[in-house]
Parts: sequence; C-alpha cells; structure tokens
Amino acid sequence: MESQQIILSKLNLIIGNIRTPDSKIDNDKISKSLRKDLNKAIFDVTNKTYDIPLTYHGQHSWILDLIRQQVFVYQNLSIVNNRVWANIESFNEISVMRNNLNIQDIQNQPTHTLIYILQAGDNAGELVLKYKKPNQKTYLHTCHVQQGNFYLFNSNIDYYFSKNLDEKDREYITWSCVEQ
Repeated sequence: MESQQIILSKLNLIIGNIRTPDSKIDNDKISKSLRKDLNKAIFDVTNKTYDIPLTYHGQHSWILDLIRQQVFVYQNLSIVNNRVWANIESFNEISVMRNNLNIQDIQNQPTHTLIYILQAGDNAGELVLKYKKPNQKTYLHTCHVQQGNFYLFNSNIDYYFSKNLDEKDREYITWSCVEQ
C-alpha cells in the first residue's frame, strides 16, 4: 500500500527587515514622494480602503527587489509584483480590514501581500492578521509595527492595522504579488 500527502492550503507569514547600517534606502525621500502622491489622490466611493496610487520612484523597486531576494534566499519563495499602493494613518487612526483577493479576476489572483513599513513611531500599533484554520475557527495574529520591517503573507488573509498611538504618521507601501 502507498499513500501521499497533498497540501491543499498553506498559510504563511514571513517577517523580516532590510535595514542595514550601510543601506542606501532613503525612507524620508520616499515619504516626501508619497506625500506628493497623497495630495494628488482622489478618495471617492470606489476607494474604500484609502489607497494612495504611487508615482514610480526608483527606491520602490529597490525595496521590492531587496525583499524579494531575501525571501527567495531564506524561504525559497519567488514573487513578482502585481500591483502597488501606499497608505498613511495619523495619530489615533486605524486602517480598514481587507484582504487582497481580486474577485473580478479570479484567474489572476495575487497569491501574497507584501507590506513594507516606510515610517512609524515607537507606538505605531500592530498589524493584525485574521485567518481560519481547517477547523473553521477564526484566529488573530498580531505583529508589532516597526519602521523598516516587511510582512509577507497569503493574499486571502484578512488584515488591518490597529490604532496608531504615536504622533508620527504610520506610512506603508503594499504590493500584491504573484508566486512564480
């Protein structure tokens, strides 16, 4: 007799950072660019999550490439960008709960969500992941938000950022990604 295991669903959360003493990533420069994009953004009824469309900035690609390389080397996971946007939350603001599935395009679903924390104070809240295990019980997992950290997880996981209790705005860039 013979049997084999087939994994039908696997949930992952990868937490890391790309901060190094000699890093050339200029979060302040990227933040200024993000603020310009915020001034141009239109928040109408179709943008319920307050996503800020980003103008191309070379360091966005640099950040994504550094994270992709680290994830590939340490986790053997290769991802490519599908869509990118940013969000800013001020003191006492909380983000909207969401996931990054695209119901209008089932065939080209993103497989992963990648979030990079561009700016955050010491008390910037938590990233809260809400997911179900095979027993259909709902679970929450929280991750402390820290500037320079990245969080990579399955796109079907609901998530939100808890209340920002710091005077410094919480700024983050999100990529929906497809596994290669």
